[in-house]
Amino acid sequence: MTFEEAVTVVFGGITARAFLNRAALAPGGTVLVNGASGAVGTATVQLAAELGARVTGVCGGGNRELVTSLGADRVIDYAEEDFLAEGRSYDVIMDCVGNLPFERAAACLNPGGALLLVISDLQGILLASRRSRKSGKLVTAGNVDYTAEDLALLVDLAESGRFRAVIDRTYDLADVALAHRHVDTGHKKGNVVLRVAAG
Repeated sequence: MTFEEAVTVVFGGITARAFLNRAALAPGGTVLVNGASGAVGTATVQLAAELGARVTGVCGGGNRELVTSLGADRVIDYAEEDFLAEGRSYDVIMDCVGNLPFERAAACLNPGGALLLVISDLQGILLASRRSRKSGKLVTAGNVDYTAEDLALLVDLAESGRFRAVIDRTYDLADVALAHRHVDTGHKKGNVVLRVAAG
């Protein structure tokens, strides 16, 4: 892998892996990834599919082909359909966008399911454990633990071609403001990488 590809494993890949480690996801389980075309989302789709899950990705319609190519069985265009209103439920819901608090997602979780809030407001983080106790469903937000074993697994998957780096754009460090502007549009595909030149 190039350095640019390798850094996506460390960022999106290890974050996705750490959150999925919190859920008891078995082969054949159902996973919905909200924000499936972003950095953590593209990694989550791949890792969940690798675990044998049936994956539904939520993203913009223009990213349908990308998310399908990463292993999603189904893709929902958030601009065309509200997945919360379609009457399906899932074993795991991973929110990589930050617009899916427990109050909205709870009805779409199977009994004993898990809501993994990669992006959450302070209230969501502070109330996660209480909501888990009261609902019987795992609600997790905030920092996650990263392990050397997780990184080794991701490297193995990447080296064997079972995990693909998804890079939207690469910027030189001097152009960090431009990189942030692009990320802030909310429409990047996968990762935006900053290149630090050796001095």
